[in-house]
Amino acid sequence: MRRTLRLAWLVTTVLAVALFALPTTPAGADHNNDIHSGNIQYIGTSVNTDPANPTNSDLAFWGNRAYAADYNGFRIIDITNPLDIADPSNVIADVSCPGPQFDISVWNNDGDPEADLLFASVDTPKAGPDCGEGNTTASNVDSWEGVRIFDINDEENPVQIAAVPTDCGSHTHTIAGDDGTYVYIWVSSYPLGGGAVTTSIPARDDVEVDGETFDFPAGVRNDGTECLEPEPGEAKPNGVHDKISIIRVPLADPAAAADRAPNMTGTNWVYENVREQTLPLAGIVTHINIGGRYFDVTACHDINTFFEINRAAGACWAEGIIWDISNPWQPTYLRRVRSFDVDTLFHSATFSYDGKIIVFEDEAGGGGENRCKLEDGEPDSQGSMYFYKMNGQFQGRFKIARQAPGTCTAHNYNTIPTSDGRRITVSAWYTGGTSVIDYTDPTNPREIGFYQANSPVNGVGPDVPANTWSSYWYNGFIWANDIVRSLDLFAFNDPRAETALDLPRLNPQVQENVIAGNIPTCRGQQATMWGTSADDMLIGTNQRDVIVGRGGNDVIRGLGGNDLICAGAGNDRVQGGAGRDLVFGQGGRDRLFGQGGNDRLHGGGGRDFCNGGPGRDVGISCERTRNIP
Repeated sequence: MRRTLRLAWLVTTVLAVALFALPTTPAGADHNNDIHSGNIQYIGTSVNTDPANPTNSDLAFWGNRAYAADYNGFRIIDITNPLDIADPSNVIADVSCPGPQFDISVWNNDGDPEADLLFASVDTPKAGPDCGEGNTTASNVDSWEGVRIFDINDEENPVQIAAVPTDCGSHTHTIAGDDGTYVYIWVSSYPLGGGAVTTSIPARDDVEVDGETFDFPAGVRNDGTECLEPEPGEAKPNGVHDKISIIRVPLADPAAAADRAPNMTGTNWVYENVREQTLPLAGIVTHINIGGRYFDVTACHDINTFFEINRAAGACWAEGIIWDISNPWQPTYLRRVRSFDVDTLFHSATFSYDGKIIVFEDEAGGGGENRCKLEDGEPDSQGSMYFYKMNGQFQGRFKIARQAPGTCTAHNYNTIPTSDGRRITVSAWYTGGTSVIDYTDPTNPREIGFYQANSPVNGVGPDVPANTWSSYWYNGFIWANDIVRSLDLFAFNDPRAETALDLPRLNPQVQENVIAGNIPTCRGQQATMWGTSADDMLIGTNQRDVIVGRGGNDVIRGLGGNDLICAGAGNDRVQGGAGRDLVFGQGGRDRLFGQGGNDRLHGGGGRDFCNGGPGRDVGISCERTRNIP
């Protein structure tokens, strides 16, 4: 059913190659107060000049355009030359259309190379659907919230062409597919406070709306939507908000997404291009306090989709939900994942590009708590990232080790597309800045780079500390939309990302094509850990590892398990672990060392030295040996 767009993947040119080092050591850079690893460099900032200083939120990309959202609208930015990010003349349009959070995505509807449509989420009740309407409460029968659709063909003058209302508005949304007739938008929503619920709206008879007459039941607005959550202490005949909404946007006539007609009983509107998808039974009800009022929530916060494998991963408060999206209009529930470490809330998700691992993230406290701190001398366990196999089997967890003030949890992120099978994600952490995490081994994810800004924006004015909403990899750079600083740009110069690929576009909550990954082998067995073209230090785990060096002069060490180790093309130093290891030299003058266990050391094409350990070791094709019978 889906029109899958096969992408032409292009290898990104790496700006520079940094020496591999296991820890990422902080270093103040270039006369500022930033804290960062040596492999990330701040380039500059595209400053949001809105005098209202709105909260900067999410990002999307299409070719050489970046779309930077904030609570008051969005900017279209020419990123043809990323190194000129600070030049204000690169801002093509700055569209004022207030409506938090303004989660955005972009799409094409006519087959040409350019983006034509921009979708924007609004989860604050507005007095009407148009851009100029002010804030109100959901008790206003004429209030509106949902998804706005913009025509962006004229980049300098984008035009809103439709406003599709959805129950409880749209906190976030995700493109779930394009079948050549429709593009499908999945909407995540839930009550955001006392002013967001429609419970106080009474039943009304003989209400005229757009020439039609309705007898609306209690809790329903004039556009037919509701956000029901009875007042505390009242009975709950309507249950909790337990759904996502799905919008199908006709590619030939996107404005028709908002078409509606009265239902047969004259009690509500029917939107032919909107349907509600009830969340699977046995969902966990989350009891939360928003603005001093308690709410029961069974809902999703954000959803990530992967077209080629027909999967969606929903971050749904107390659980993760996985769907088959072969039919994005009527998806099939597959399974759920849960963690006792997650209170509130599973916030976002992404997949590895080989389609084998799902990464969920916990925005503990709903983005209002400091989780980058110590509790009883130990790191706080909440506000982390969680790694699962596609079958729901838990693999591992990651949390930045640095302490940071104020709100600090994992937030928006994506996976770097690589051609060698390495799994790396880039993530925002609010005041913790931006982090780069290698989860090639999802049981042992580790940080390989970070940047926590605390310096003047573009070197001008007072220090502005990081408060980063979204951090994403796109075509050779890390783009970080900071709540206060605006759109920061960073270069990540590390050999582990040297096979990163360019994408023709990026809606960060959407992955389109599988990248199989050219994972190296050792004696015919696929590597579990491998080096780069630089000088690497590779240390195995307590399990059986298959470790492969590549270029450079590597240091490789097994740990536990019966390891299989192949050195690379350089002059390598390879040491077995505690098990019965097989160690092979390759090109170069290698030094091979046995350790515990009965090891077999095989020299390669160079002049190799084999040194036995305490076990009964064997040396083969070694030009020089020691401690080997």
